[in-house]
Amino acid sequence: MSAQAKQLFEKITNELSKHITKEFIMTTRTEKGNTQACERIVIQKICEVLDAMALSYKQAGSQQSKDFRNVGDIDLDIEVKKTDNMKVFFNDTCPSEKIFYVIFFTGKEYKKTPEKNIPGKLLFMNGEEFVKDSPWIEDYIREITAIKDKYGRGENKKRLEGIMEVYPRPTFKADISKFLGVENDEKEEEEEEEEEEEDEVPDEP
Repeated sequence: MSAQAKQLFEKITNELSKHITKEFIMTTRTEKGNTQACERIVIQKICEVLDAMALSYKQAGSQQSKDFRNVGDIDLDIEVKKTDNMKVFFNDTCPSEKIFYVIFFTGKEYKKTPEKNIPGKLLFMNGEEFVKDSPWIEDYIREITAIKDKYGRGENKKRLEGIMEVYPRPTFKADISKFLGVENDEKEEEEEEEEEEEDEVPDEP
């Protein structure tokens, strides 16, 4: 990352922190599965801040990576992510030091133990923070790229027999609990639910 891009990102995050409240973050929780509507609200809020700062930028199309490209005309790329839990999904774009992230964590409520509730929060990060302790990611990318070349594209794909087609697509995701300063007990809850399902005896016909 360039020092200039880092400095501009810090200025942007300072402005975002001033204009985006915890209450606003909480209102962006996904309801009735309407994820895209919430994401549009988040993106619009960031646009308002960038416009108020008189910064130029190019917006990515729907479902494309790097929501704000070449911000300030200095090759600063910003990706915006919203999550209602401890996981952030990057889809098929692996985080890297070339991308800066604004993450809307909408909080978590514990019905049985409300004292453990985690309020909504903004996280500002460089992509390198996500992958620096996972060196195996590079091997994974090389291997899945080779599989794409073998089965999903190019001359190899044309030589495959039959009417079926495939395209291997990675899904990158990260556990952000350590950036929130909490322990992620969602995994334990998922395991408990799975155990309960296994213990259930099916009704006799």
